[in-house]
Amino acid sequence: MTTYECYECPNRHCRAANSQEDRPGRCLFEEQREANWRKVKIYWVRPELPEPVARELDAARQKHPLWPVSPFRQVAVITEEVGELAQAVNDDDLSHARQEAAQVAAVAIRFLEGK
Repeated sequence: MTTYECYECPNRHCRAANSQEDRPGRCLFEEQREANWRKVKIYWVRPELPEPVARELDAARQKHPLWPVSPFRQVAVITEEVGELAQAVNDDDLSHARQEAAQVAAVAIRFLEGK
């Protein structure tokens, strides 16, 4: 899938999933600002996701639609989820650990996609 990303926008998640013909001319978050779009390839094929990860990814996107711009904050989110996974393993709660592992995978995918 090809999408377009505004590379001058401070909101790195300013993207438009459109064809080249109907890409927007303005930033999606600051309408008064012209956007400079660049093509971005998204290589992830959604049907390959395991169901628990897909559910967690959808839930994460609905609950937190804006992904942090800073890679340091993105890694902090991943680290928090890994900590919760470690705690569930430490508590010997396998079902909760699997749920936390799906959340770790979901935030890692968001990191890879940059959104």
